[in-house]
Amino acid sequence: MSSIRVNPYPLPDLLAALATTQQQQNTASLELASGSRINQPSDDPAGAAQMVSNAAESSQADSFLHSITSVTGLLQTADSTLNSVVTALQRAISLGTEGANGTLSDSDRADVASELTGIKQQLLSLANTPYQGEFIFSGTSTVQPFVTDASSPSGVKYNGNTGTNTVEVGQNYSLQINLPGSQLFAAPSGNVFQSISEIG
Repeated sequence: MSSIRVNPYPLPDLLAALATTQQQQNTASLELASGSRINQPSDDPAGAAQMVSNAAESSQADSFLHSITSVTGLLQTADSTLNSVVTALQRAISLGTEGANGTLSDSDRADVASELTGIKQQLLSLANTPYQGEFIFSGTSTVQPFVTDASSPSGVKYNGNTGTNTVEVGQNYSLQINLPGSQLFAAPSGNVFQSISEIG
């Protein structure tokens, strides 16, 4: 007949078993509440490292998306502005053709000159278009790019610089997002302000 050995001191074993069960219950409850199997690095060191990497990549993707959204707004504003510039220049050409007609009266010529002055002011305003607090056509400078200057043949001086801005929109991928106003409005080969002055 075999004998059964009974532990005369079962309390420590019971307490240990209860503690283990309690820990398992806490872990299960935390996973259920958080929806995640990994709630601290010790739960799964390799998995925790991957989560950190994923979080970093997600943050970088969010940053790129924010940049792309901002650039889209900037480019749409620049496109709209340049379309308005083209429209104004087309009207100036039309007025120049009209003004060259020898049949115009002095009053008509005065009206043409007045409208050309207005177009020049409109172009000056367009060339100083801002976007989110910064001037689109000032290069990398933050100053207002174009100001009136009576000493300049065109009557307008460029205060920006010739730099261009870029923004990172992907891993190792940057996009140029502007052209300086010196190229668009005041290039030696085609200064729009000088052209308007000459028409007038």
